[in-house]
Amino acid sequence: MICQHDDNLKVTRCGYTVIVMAVLWLTEALPIPVTALLPYSFITTIRLMLGLMLPTWFLSMWISNTAAASMMVPIISAVTDQVKAADTEEEKGNI
Repeated sequence: MICQHDDNLKVTRCGYTVIVMAVLWLTEALPIPVTALLPYSFITTIRLMLGLMLPTWFLSMWISNTAAASMMVPIISAVTDQVKAADTEEEKGNI
């Protein structure tokens, strides 16, 4: 039963995160890049990589691969900075 409760909790948290992000994206109450980083604590490295690769792939359908990669460089740089900052805070015990 404990396992089932944990699964329901994970599903509930995920659903809540999706709804909050959708509202924030639509209303632009927070800048979209900030909203995009909200669920950082809920994702793994593989999902993060997939989240960066899929938009690049999507952009590459309409613009050249070089242009798509160039557009993603500042985004990846910002995400990398956020991950490093989160890791540093976690090491210090601030989280």
